[in-house]
Amino acid sequence: MKFNVISIVIVVLVLLGVSCTGSDDICLSGQMSATTGFYSNRSSTETTDKDTTINMRVLGLHPRIDSSHQEVSTNGIFLPLSMESDSTIFELFKDGIGETVVFYHEKELAYVSEECGFIFHFTINSVKYTDTKYIARIEIADKEVSYNKGTENVKIYID
Repeated sequence: MKFNVISIVIVVLVLLGVSCTGSDDICLSGQMSATTGFYSNRSSTETTDKDTTINMRVLGLHPRIDSSHQEVSTNGIFLPLSMESDSTIFELFKDGIGETVVFYHEKELAYVSEECGFIFHFTINSVKYTDTKYIARIEIADKEVSYNKGTENVKIYID
């Protein structure tokens, strides 16, 4: 009787371990993106409107990243960070006017599983922009860029 109970417990634990590591849902894409939201910039005495919808087109400059060829109405975008360098440069076009934004970041490999291998996690150190046209300021809301985290990393305030 004692041998049967121990055998059943061992079999259940082994089956649980195999079922937890065999899931295809945990396998992730290799590309990580900073989640960016657009906000209306008002004078310091006024409040800031969240989720401002603007016409936007993105062009990845360094490294070269494909982008849409037309502007779309959006209140936020995903900007893929470079896995080859510690900076990523984008040109954001609002109503046909371009503004350059540079993300400075660190990357670190993180082990997921034997089936999935490794993915990159990024830490955004700073964000610089040209500050000449329509971007009033940029704030880093969450420095950690991780797959499926669900938080906004960067807030872009638009004039």
